[in-house]
Amino acid sequence: MGSGQWIMEKRSSLRNDSFSRDNDNVPETGCLSIIVLGASGDLAKKKTFPALFNLYRQGFLQSNEVHIFGYARTKISDDELRNRIRGYLINDKSAPGQSEQVSEFLQLIKYVSGSYDTEEGFQLLDKEISAHESSKNSLEGSSRRLFYFALPPSVYPSVSRMIKKCCMNRSDLGGWTRIVVEKPFGKDLDSSEKLSAQIGELFEEPQIYRIDHYLGKELVQNLLVLRFANRMFLPLWNRDNIDNVQIVFREDFGTEGRGGYFDEYGIIRDIIQNHLLQVLCLVAMEKPVSLKPEHIRDEKVKVLQSVLPIKERRLFLDNMMATGTIQQFLTTQTPQLLPLRFCAYIMKDGRVSLLY
Repeated sequence: MGSGQWIMEKRSSLRNDSFSRDNDNVPETGCLSIIVLGASGDLAKKKTFPALFNLYRQGFLQSNEVHIFGYARTKISDDELRNRIRGYLINDKSAPGQSEQVSEFLQLIKYVSGSYDTEEGFQLLDKEISAHESSKNSLEGSSRRLFYFALPPSVYPSVSRMIKKCCMNRSDLGGWTRIVVEKPFGKDLDSSEKLSAQIGELFEEPQIYRIDHYLGKELVQNLLVLRFANRMFLPLWNRDNIDNVQIVFREDFGTEGRGGYFDEYGIIRDIIQNHLLQVLCLVAMEKPVSLKPEHIRDEKVKVLQSVLPIKERRLFLDNMMATGTIQQFLTTQTPQLLPLRFCAYIMKDGRVSLLY
């Protein structure tokens, strides 16, 4: 699956009736401004911008309506940002017309440099967005602003405050302002709940989208079909016929440029407790009543409630420094699995192995 295919999982259970009524009347025509916060970072260049290009290439983002703004602390020009991400947009250089499409897409991108906790940069960002809206809008359209947080969670609160204070949509023609927040959402339950409360004080729940982009991978999306619509697999997918399940995450690149981030949050929070745990839920869950989001969510919750806390003797860690060199390797004797009638789940990301 290409890195451009992502999906947003909306917490549908938290939608209220008033929003459902209002949402039917929200205009979906007119100017769309997509703001990538953390535009100079690793996630943005490898995932976010390629995802946007994929949407553009498929016709979901129209050049006469959309403009993309990159925002980060790094002081670079528009062209420097475009050159940084160009190589990540072309998957098949032999594909006809792709190079031309890339050039057209890159012209939609403008870069603004500024801090994440002061008003000056966000005021400049708002000025650039407003100028774009003024040039694109007509009496038939509205202004829509989508802020994508390709940032570490530690700056979510300050960025949210700056958006609320300086960059909200103020069009008389309607429209909306929405934020998209990436994982990991905090470091633990307490910090996650605190972060939710801080953002919730500034934005209504329907304005907040929490995503796990692994849910958009083609194979992940097809897991439910593979399991529950396949007459061969459905009766065999159980502990009597499956010895163990290994969920392995591999990358064809290292941690270059991400060492500082991993030092703060760690690979377990970044990959295992969200991406791989989502996959584990889809592999292990019972058949939902329907494919409605709330029914799938309920079955995932049942799986998570059945997972026992990880014992230290079942955890294998590889400790890496920000320089990318291996600092030390913690070896633990492989635990002996008793011949019980259960299916073991093993999750690996190349640096950490967890055994359930």
